[in-house]
Amino acid sequence: MSPLATAAAQDIECQRGDLEVMRLEFEGNHAFSDADLAKTIVTTPSAWARRYLHLPFTVKHCLDRTEFPNDRARLIIFYRRRGYPRVTVDTAVKELAPGAVAVTFKINEGPPTVLRSFVVSGLDSVAGGKRILRGLSVREGNRFDRYAIDAAADSIQERLHNTGYPRGVAINSFYANDSVLMAWDTIYVSPGSRTTIGKIDIDVTPMPNKKQQIPTKVVRRIMGLDSGELFREDEILDAQRAVYQTEAYQHVSITPDSNEDTVVTLHVNLAEAAMHAARVGAGYGTLDCLRITGEYTDYNFLNGARRMDLTGRVSKIGIGSPADFAPGLCPAAKNDVFSDSVNYYLGATLRQPLFLGLRTVPTITVYTQRQSEYNAYRRTTLIGGVASVLWRGLTRSPVNLSYSDGPRTHRSAAGPVLRSVQSLRCD
Repeated sequence: MSPLATAAAQDIECQRGDLEVMRLEFEGNHAFSDADLAKTIVTTPSAWARRYLHLPFTVKHCLDRTEFPNDRARLIIFYRRRGYPRVTVDTAVKELAPGAVAVTFKINEGPPTVLRSFVVSGLDSVAGGKRILRGLSVREGNRFDRYAIDAAADSIQERLHNTGYPRGVAINSFYANDSVLMAWDTIYVSPGSRTTIGKIDIDVTPMPNKKQQIPTKVVRRIMGLDSGELFREDEILDAQRAVYQTEAYQHVSITPDSNEDTVVTLHVNLAEAAMHAARVGAGYGTLDCLRITGEYTDYNFLNGARRMDLTGRVSKIGIGSPADFAPGLCPAAKNDVFSDSVNYYLGATLRQPLFLGLRTVPTITVYTQRQSEYNAYRRTTLIGGVASVLWRGLTRSPVNLSYSDGPRTHRSAAGPVLRSVQSLRCD
């Protein structure tokens, strides 16, 4: 195992007689920040609260005498792979107080190696090969950074897999001459055959002693995959995620099985979960008095993998009309004019797994509620609603738009006021 590989796994513990690291410093580093270098080594200072506020029981780190010399080697390896072959690193340990030290790594980076040539070979036969190379950070004339070049090779391979070439491989090969500080690099690409999706085989395991609840045709619509389409790994992952997020399955896997060079059979294995869930709770609060909550969820509403949530909450039970059967039960709230009626929330939320064949997930909530704040207000929503749509595929992160509307009555000492509250939100 390389020194760099052990750095992240090392666990530093303090024993009797060890030196506590109160300060960690780097000198002479210009190409990389202190934070970048600190992540490559084992030596770690004690927690900030311990070093500056002198708080006991905070994290304490001590100097590991075995790993400390290896940290110097780790920094040298890090710099050489980043294109600084003549780097030198010295160390210094300074006593700050009995049992406490400051550790300094003194770095002389030296001149960088220049990448004189960067070639990607093997994309001539790939459809859209130029798009696969867009946005790569490696350029001729820049510093020879092996980390960046390895990342470029990984990006090329991932883009091949997402463009219909699931067997695509990108291998990096380089030559570096440290005496003249020059390097030449080539990424050899073996794209393989362009592949399409063949048969989509869906196998569903129902709950014990039950039949399959969600029809197979519904599962196909949710996945959004069709035979004859190009095989794209990112779309396979999106399909697996879309099915799993219905929460109607306890296991979801989509596995490609290639029978031919240009056709992939997808094996979809699903294990259904319970399609219904319910929860009831009760409690007591000095201002809410007795309160009851209940939730019911149907994960296959109308047999279409739609999720229906019914939620109910009631509070002020005992002091609020029409359940004011125990006015002395909550003495802290019985004289509050806004607590003379029960508070409640009744809502129904419908979540559709997809809409009009697009990668959208619409959600609609309809509710009625009354809520109050002690000695402040009481607010009633006779009919309210929230509508939201989650878009997938427009950006790398899902986009969520929501709209809410509900007439609300606010009552205060000055009298009732009626107004409509509306909001539009985009996440």
